[in-house]
Amino acid sequence: MNKKITLTFILFFIVNPVFAQGIGIKLNFIGYGKTVEEVYFTVHNSGEFTVTNVSFYVDNKLYMTIDAVLSSKSGFQTTLHLNPGEHLIEVKTPEGAYDSLKISIPKITERLTTSTVREDTLFLPERNNILVIVGAVLIIFVIITWLLIRKPKLEQE
Repeated sequence: MNKKITLTFILFFIVNPVFAQGIGIKLNFIGYGKTVEEVYFTVHNSGEFTVTNVSFYVDNKLYMTIDAVLSSKSGFQTTLHLNPGEHLIEVKTPEGAYDSLKISIPKITERLTTSTVREDTLFLPERNNILVIVGAVLIIFVIITWLLIRKPKLEQE
């Protein structure tokens, strides 16, 4: 009887971790969006079994739950809007899959500006390249022809 109880405990502690290895999830930081507060993440099912309903926790508070069914080796991308500072981001599923990472959102005191060139201010818009090239060749041809005609007149004088 004592051997059966011991065998049961041994099997429980050996078999349980083997099944637990088949459930896994991986959280990855990708980068920032238009502002540093807009943070992109990917979540991948790294285990062998399907996981569902991925919950995101920011600093131990539920941020959102995505109703998804992730089969093995599949994933998705999502965006979280975070305030500047240090944050602990966690993902959990009802099946027991878990991953976390710490991220630091910088505080930007100056507004970032980006310079963009509008298409109508470009010197050579892409749609008119052929017309500009033909026009340039035509002008060069007219100048060369004018110089050739004018040169004999200069020599006669």
